[in-house]
Amino acid sequence: MNLRSFAIFGVIAVVLIGLYSMVTGGGKAASAAEITYSQLLSKVNAGQVKSAEINGAHVVITDQGNKPYTSTTPNNQDDLVKRLEAQGANITVKAAGGLTVVGVLLQALPVLLLVGVWIFFMRQM
Repeated sequence: MNLRSFAIFGVIAVVLIGLYSMVTGGGKAASAAEITYSQLLSKVNAGQVKSAEINGAHVVITDQGNKPYTSTTPNNQDDLVKRLEAQGANITVKAAGGLTVVGVLLQALPVLLLVGVWIFFMRQM
């Protein structure tokens, strides 16, 4: 193979790596500070929680200063919900994300593109 072929494969590799990073969210910066479950309970008990979004074991709270915090909680969240209700926090519950056909296809897209491009170039040679 000549230098031109290597350059083409290099560009394709860079594009596919960028695509994979975009699809999986690899370049996404964390917008909420991560806190421990104990710190989350302390904030709730102190009345600092304005709203909470529960998504499976993942909880995102917003304090009185509109600063978001995220924490991972135990599977049984009855105690946490009771504490949030007692403090008057706005609670939103979302279903935990499961495995969907669209999600699997989006995760497999970079690999499928890589295989497709490889097959295309192998047939051209």
